[in-house]
Amino acid sequence: MKLPDGSYLPGPSNLRLASLFTANSNIITRIQPPLNRISERTNQTAAFYSRSADERICMARDETKRSIQYFLTIGETIALNKGGSAAFVLRAYTEPEFPEGEAIKKVGHYISWGEMHPYMASVAVPVREGIGTFLGAISITGFKADLTREKLEEFAEIARMELVSAGFSS
Repeated sequence: MKLPDGSYLPGPSNLRLASLFTANSNIITRIQPPLNRISERTNQTAAFYSRSADERICMARDETKRSIQYFLTIGETIALNKGGSAAFVLRAYTEPEFPEGEAIKKVGHYISWGEMHPYMASVAVPVREGIGTFLGAISITGFKADLTREKLEEFAEIARMELVSAGFSS
């Protein structure tokens, strides 16, 4: 927040992000290993998103060092109505009246084919605690030229297996 004298102070967004981080820090510690394994197995970028109001927040990213990293860094937000696989999964599991919600839940993932960025594709799966509490979505993102819908379906299955091995469900 900018003050009248031209100096800056942390604004309310920092408090909101801090409270989300505190509430989710155990989840973030637990989600990091499967995120890294998903990225290694798919050779794509993997990220964990949580919902806050009408935005999705990147809470964790794979730690793989690549020459190309896609999209948001940890803590960045983007409006849910901007598209992308994670946005659709987050809305499906948090908005009772979301039109695509039942279809997404039935399939267990959502594939975005250039909706947010024309050269990118992604698949997202829900992340739940073992008891079923919805936590967020893991998205696996890459270049459309390198992917097929069938490959993204395989990535969704890899994500589900890694989540289960880490004590989550999808």
